[in-house]
Amino acid sequence: MIVDSEAGAAEATAFAIEHDLPVLHISVRDRELRLFRGGEWELIGNGEGPTPESIRNVVAGSLFARGGR
Repeated sequence: MIVDSEAGAAEATAFAIEHDLPVLHISVRDRELRLFRGGEWELIGNGEGPTPESIRNVVAGSLFARGGR
């Protein structure tokens, strides 16, 4: 799942835990990219904010890690 707000991230977390799904939180305002997987939020990126390349890489990595589901 991909969300763009703190509220969306909070709502998606419960669903993600129940269904074993990753959640990508793109915060343009805070220039952060966070990934929820394995029950924890992880800050992703190299300090440049959520670039198209970093978003693509996280989405692709999550898909391949789950076997393309």
